[in-house]
Amino acid sequence: MGCRALGNHNRNLLVLGIGNFMCGDDGIGSIIANDLITELSCPNVDVIDGGTIGLGLLYLMAEYSDIIIIDSVDCGVEPGKIMKFRIEDLDSLSPGAKISFHQSGVFDLLHNSSLIGSLPDRVAVMGIQIKATAFSAGLSPELKDRFPELKKQIIEEISNYFN
Repeated sequence: MGCRALGNHNRNLLVLGIGNFMCGDDGIGSIIANDLITELSCPNVDVIDGGTIGLGLLYLMAEYSDIIIIDSVDCGVEPGKIMKFRIEDLDSLSPGAKISFHQSGVFDLLHNSSLIGSLPDRVAVMGIQIKATAFSAGLSPELKDRFPELKKQIIEEISNYFN
């Protein structure tokens, strides 16, 4: 996918995949990030597979004006359901609420970024409901079926940053 440059050259977007591809559905963020790394050619857009580094990614926050995080979520809905959260949605949740399989890592990352003044202007979390997170490579059939749709929605979200 090719993209035109962001209208404001002072803005740059990070697409950050989170997950462990050796833990079943938990790897969805990393898997999609690796696909996008080879397919996207967009000025002002970087795609990074953040794996399970968590707070080790904090240094990246100051480098970007906008961020899209791709992660597995566990909201107790049907496996494969795609969800999008804005930073405002995440702020309204109680600290004990379980949304993402990596929730503490994502929340800690965003919270600490905010504390040090490096939280990007716009933050979106694109997630998909997991079915299984056992030690196994590969996604469940439900997530494999929804993979193209999730990827399409992420590409659309990236495109929104260009309008």
